[in-house]
Amino acid sequence: MRAGRRAGRVPAAALLAAAMVLPAALPAAADGEKVRLPVMPARLDAGDPCTGGSKARATAVPWEQQNLQLARTWTFGRGAGVKVAVVDTGVSAQAPTLAGRVSAVGSAGADCVGHGTFVAGLIAAAPAKNVRVAGVAQESRIIAVRGTDERGAATAASVAAGIRAATDAGAKVVQVSPRWPPTRPGSPRR
Repeated sequence: MRAGRRAGRVPAAALLAAAMVLPAALPAAADGEKVRLPVMPARLDAGDPCTGGSKARATAVPWEQQNLQLARTWTFGRGAGVKVAVVDTGVSAQAPTLAGRVSAVGSAGADCVGHGTFVAGLIAAAPAKNVRVAGVAQESRIIAVRGTDERGAATAASVAAGIRAATDAGAKVVQVSPRWPPTRPGSPRR
């Protein structure tokens, strides 16, 4: 295999190993400036309402992203042509920064919990005006696959079925992120 061809395979792994990155054109946040976004639940208890979309925007860059220098991966590629399955609570096809790049297996195009949509954003969110983060593979396509029930409860069987559905749908990368192990009834949520 030629060196150039081998190098072309490395970026997808490097790009998808990280979470979110700072767009290269934006300067770093001022020292001490904090990013405070809403807490994202991994699952909902019975009676909890669905998680609504947040109006909050990351106008400063989280220190984790600055320290890891994840934007450097963009020099290798941005995930174009890569199908990434998110096996989680579903992925909302209505998320603005994922618009037009989400396909769903079964009912996974709806996300009451919001966790799968959040994870998909970490992977593939397109840059947006006045937002200081974007997905590490912002040109990739997301395949939404439910690995939980509608409220985010996962079982070994539901996760395994989700992984199988993801590969059957043609995913080249599979992100599995339901909360595991599942909590027992009456145990505190994390």
